[in-house]
Amino acid sequence: MIKPINNNVLLKVKNNNNSLIFMPNEHNDFYMVVSQSDDIKIDLENKTVFVKDGLIKVEYDNAEYFLCSVDKILAVVED
Repeated sequence: MIKPINNNVLLKVKNNNNSLIFMPNEHNDFYMVVSQSDDIKIDLENKTVFVKDGLIKVEYDNAEYFLCSVDKILAVVED
């Protein structure tokens, strides 16, 4: 598994059919936080988040992931 360092998180796309958010010309997917750096103070693992931009695509073990700085997370989805 990939373990992020330096305030980064590892994300996986989460399909959200209930989304009411639409931002033209922007990447507006919801992501599940798979793993996070030990430097991050709040627990984001297994949470659904909304990220504006700044993603780095990573393919590992036949799966697609994304890395980004925790500063790029705009919101956490609460159920």
